[in-house]
Amino acid sequence: MEIRKHVINTKNVIRGGDRLGIYFMETGDFSRGSKVVYDRAYSSISEIQPNMLDWKKILEGVNWFHWTGITPNINYFKKNGLKVPEDIAVIGFSNWKVSALTSPSLSSVEQNGVKMGKKVIELFIKTQKENKEEKKEFKTIKIPTKICLRESSMRTKT
Repeated sequence: MEIRKHVINTKNVIRGGDRLGIYFMETGDFSRGSKVVYDRAYSSISEIQPNMLDWKKILEGVNWFHWTGITPNINYFKKNGLKVPEDIAVIGFSNWKVSALTSPSLSSVEQNGVKMGKKVIELFIKTQKENKEEKKEFKTIKIPTKICLRESSMRTKT
């Protein structure tokens, strides 16, 4: 598993839902803006309940934390006396413009949604043209990402 290769502790991962959520970004042009469609129906994140999370246990000894929809959790940390990034470093995904405007500004992984979308469409069209009934092959395609470091993960040395 990719996550194990990076020695990431997953003991507090809660598995559930029928599938992972997905998002699709439709790039706009000069006459209309871009549009993002989130499909989280029956996904793990859509079915999570507040009583499923023991935050004290989850955050015990933690230096880094990832969560989908991180902003509510930064607020939780603040309300419970945890300072970001002094007590816990936080990083998000997508590098939306708002990431630089949050307090503290949110470090994030910039993913090229346009390239991802184009690749999905290319593969879909290719699959439809081939119209094979036999079992489809799974393929791993790597699209480069970039880490944008901001205040939420930048600790000062003491």
